Amino acid sequence: MKSLIVKENNIDQAIYYFYIKGFGTEEDSLTSWLGGNSVEPKPPRRDFYKFMNMDRQGYDSHILRFGARKIENERCDIDSKYVISYFLSDDTIQINVVAEKGGAKDGKYLQRTKVKKPDSFQSQDPAVPSVYYSTADFYVGAILEMNKQHFLITSADDYVFEFMERPEMVSMFHKSNLKMILNKIYSVAGDKYKQMMARFISYDPADSGLVTESMFREVLDQFVGYDISEHEILTIVRRFVDRTQVPSEDKLANVYKLMRRELRRDNFSSFDKLKLAFQEQDLGRTGRVDKPTARRVLVSSLGLSRSQKRSLSIRHIINSCIDLHRVIYSSTVTL
Repeated sequence: MKSLIVKENNIDQAIYYFYIKGFGTEEDSLTSWLGGNSVEPKPPRRDFYKFMNMDRQGYDSHILRFGARKIENERCDIDSKYVISYFLSDDTIQINVVAEKGGAKDGKYLQRTKVKKPDSFQSQDPAVPSVYYSTADFYVGAILEMNKQHFLITSADDYVFEFMERPEMVSMFHKSNLKMILNKIYSVAGDKYKQMMARFISYDPADSGLVTESMFREVLDQFVGYDISEHEILTIVRRFVDRTQVPSEDKLANVYKLMRRELRRDNFSSFDKLKLAFQEQDLGRTGRVDKPTARRVLVSSLGLSRSQKRSLSIRHIINSCIDLHRVIYSSTVTL
């Protein structure tokens, strides 16, 4: 135990022995060495309110999943895709690798843990707790430095957008706050705002009030540029997308075919339980549930694969299936 004896008030050395060498976390060390005259060291205080409210609740996982690419030499690595999972209950992060085009093998890149921000965000005073990544740092288009590697967030699970756009959560996530985004566009466009609206009108000769997403992005790029993130653009698209178009029978049949194939690969047979799960969420006994609820039930019930790649495959199919329906009928679930 001689190696653990440190000089009084030598905080740097204390953190080295107790944190770097594996004796607890940095918060444990700081609490012990900065705890005043207390004879018995006390553990750091934890946010139990967040834990109780943001831990898994039924079909609501409270896990935000993002697709990401590693940036090396100012270029994206196209051989491997990374899935970054952010756990809202304790602000921990886990990174998994999904191999593509013969890249790195599937596996865990980073064990679930809290991740510090780069040194430029940290205080020079060792007595000040470190700054960690939080929910505000995660959005489509963000570049994050973790473990001396840079990651570009390129996509997000549909649950991410649905969670961030909830009325009780939207004030916390500015990238999903539609009112703030529109005000930002108006502010950035400035004197060119009317000119921007005129351009939209010119792309809609039939005066239908609709333009294609590619045209919408083209106009935004011209008048707003890099002042708006991809996540903010997707928030606008999700809000104003035309959902009145009825999908073709061929497209529905192809999605159902893919879903049945994935279910057979997992030997899934609990259709009665799946139907019951939908009926439990249909509190008003209307025979239907909304899309976010349908997605949570399907992901929780069908995402049974242990393989990260298989799990992503099922999630993509579920998203496609839900997007092709205006409502999901709880009394007639057919897969």
